[in-house]
Amino acid sequence: MCGFVALINPSQAEQTELLLKKMTATLDHRGPDDSGYFINDSANVAFGHTRLSIIDIDNGHQPLVKNNITLVYNGEIYNHTQLRQTLVELGHEFNSHCDTEVLLHAWQEWGEACIDKFNGMFAFAIYDADKQSVFIARDRLGIKPVYWSQLANGTVLVGSELKALLAYSADKPELSEHAVHDYFSLGYVPEPNTIYKGIHKLAAGHCFTVAVSSMTVGSTEACSPEVNSPAQVTIAPQQYWDCANAINTPQVATSANELCQGRELLSNAIQTRTMADVPVGAFLSGGVDSSIIVGEMNKNQNVSTYSMGFDRKEYDESAQAETVAKHLNTNHVGITVSCNTFDYLPELVAMFDEPFADNSAIPTYLLTKQAKKQVTVMLSGDGADELFLGYRNYRLLRLEGKIKNSLPKAIRKPVFSFLAKVYPAMPWAPQFLRAHSTLNALNNDFITNFHRAMSINPPEVLAQIFTPAFTESLNGYSSKSHFETHASKITNTDVIKKAQYIDFKTYLPGNILTKVDRTTMANSIEARVPFLDHRLVEQWLPKSSEQNIKGRKAKLLLRQIASTLLPNWVTGRLKKSFTSPMDEWFRMMTKQEVIKRMQLDVLKSNHWFNIDGIEGLIDSHYSGKQNIGMTLWSITVFAEFLKAQPTQKEQ
Repeated sequence: MCGFVALINPSQAEQTELLLKKMTATLDHRGPDDSGYFINDSANVAFGHTRLSIIDIDNGHQPLVKNNITLVYNGEIYNHTQLRQTLVELGHEFNSHCDTEVLLHAWQEWGEACIDKFNGMFAFAIYDADKQSVFIARDRLGIKPVYWSQLANGTVLVGSELKALLAYSADKPELSEHAVHDYFSLGYVPEPNTIYKGIHKLAAGHCFTVAVSSMTVGSTEACSPEVNSPAQVTIAPQQYWDCANAINTPQVATSANELCQGRELLSNAIQTRTMADVPVGAFLSGGVDSSIIVGEMNKNQNVSTYSMGFDRKEYDESAQAETVAKHLNTNHVGITVSCNTFDYLPELVAMFDEPFADNSAIPTYLLTKQAKKQVTVMLSGDGADELFLGYRNYRLLRLEGKIKNSLPKAIRKPVFSFLAKVYPAMPWAPQFLRAHSTLNALNNDFITNFHRAMSINPPEVLAQIFTPAFTESLNGYSSKSHFETHASKITNTDVIKKAQYIDFKTYLPGNILTKVDRTTMANSIEARVPFLDHRLVEQWLPKSSEQNIKGRKAKLLLRQIASTLLPNWVTGRLKKSFTSPMDEWFRMMTKQEVIKRMQLDVLKSNHWFNIDGIEGLIDSHYSGKQNIGMTLWSITVFAEFLKAQPTQKEQ
């Protein structure tokens, strides 16, 4: 695992080396074992790299320069041994056992098509002197990050984290109002956007090429992301892989042979991700996802496992992990997290470079900090809930559909609208209806309901957080537009499959994988996610939702796969979402302590925030009228982020 930066057509050529080293240094945590640089003055291309040594520790220095090709790379190609054999048969010669060298030779042999042959997680930039071009790519599911920006003078910046791009200039770019709205709505900024104008995430399964030969050296002015000038090369990322293809080819049945093949494929995905020349461990929650990974790993090695619990018993499930660890005979380490996680807020903001409200980020960071004492690689069960429909929202969509279909479409609106007016609170209703607050949800379209279910702050709360002026500046923009765009690509009529695709394009890369990457890399640990092996994704995504959801149970296909490896008390356990006791943690502090923690004085200096409305939300939480700890947390995180920013230009 590593970090890299690329400067293409740097406008300040005489300062290229200084800027390159400055940008690369921001990624030392991603690669503390080695660093390297490449500068080609004639082509105006410069690469920087930091390395975390995992395979072939003594070799693998980057940038790798060979055969007029220069490569910087972050990730792991799990089928590199097989690809190496193929390339040797084609006449290629190797000097190491690193997958980095395999990637370079694969490019030399197949060009851009090489990415179709990789099984793994990867982000890389490759300069081909013969083609006079730089090619940048990100893996299919977005496991490894890539950020890029094109400055007004034509300079192109690429890096593994936002902080690397921000280090190029002392002048920070302006915040994006749309991205701010996205953050407060969803808790993260969905790709391809970032919190800053002019800086982008390269979306999962995308790549782009910069033709160096057609670029000219820009001026030394305007070194901040702006709208492209007509004279400069336009960067247009292209999608090379999309899981929509699998979802749009529905399969309504699964044979016993397919289950057997799926079991073998999952076993292979797990075992290949244990390859390393350093100690390997695993996250263990005690659920079926992490348990099947640990069970498979345990066949060939004595596994070190790690879990977290909370100081509030009603949220603490550490005993579940300990029971599974004892059953599998692992070397288990658990930590207990308390409300003092608030003290790590500055580290959280520095870790993510943009506001990120997932309240499990700090506990995960603390757990990997403990794990680093024993291991350098950790396997995680992330991706299984998206792949096998494990989230509660999927089950609610199914129930919602059944209720809607019980009435003719023509009378749904008057019936549900009337019931919503008569029973606005509905404390007596089933949990599904309480979760939607009112029966109005049953009259809404699928996108509206799913977007609301995935939002940490619904529209009525956003109206209290923001000033009318900020809302007007959005010109009707809503984060729901991301959901609408992705849903339009799915021809499968099952709304659960549409929701699944939306999660694969938004929540998975924007929240889950971002959290896993930053919290592990902050402690110089490489995280690997077997369930996101693209072969598994292509095998199981076509399966109809009915095959994975029945009543309160979900992930039925995965439970069948796991049944030969794990006992029934693991495979039959209902999923419990991992949540921290944020509501209670806020109430453990006095109101004045909370106001101080939330740094409302920082928000007052910005014209976007309605301080009276925010204070009203605090009162509502403390009175018990609402449980909105996540709302208060999202505001707290943003205030900490804003405090670290230079004064923003008024929009």
